[in-house]
Amino acid sequence: PYLYDSIKIIYESVFHFRLGPLETTVQGNMNECLILIQSLNERMVELECPSIISQVKFYHVPDGITIETLTEKYDE
Repeated sequence: PYLYDSIKIIYESVFHFRLGPLETTVQGNMNECLILIQSLNERMVELECPSIISQVKFYHVPDGITIETLTEKYDE
C-alpha cells in the first residue's frame, strides 16, 4: 500500500514527472519539490510505514531543462 499511496500523491500533484522502476523524476522548483517530499513522508508516517528513506537529487540548469531532455537516452 505504501507505493500506491506515494504514486497517488505524485499523480495528484501539479508536477510534471516520470515514474521509473527504481526512481521517480519530478520537474519543479526546489521548494515545491521539498514540499512534495514532505507530503510523501507524512503520508508514510500516517500509514505507519516501518521506515522511510528519501534519496533526493537536484539538478539545476540556469536556462532550464525538461525531464525529456534529461532522460531521452532511456527512451530509445
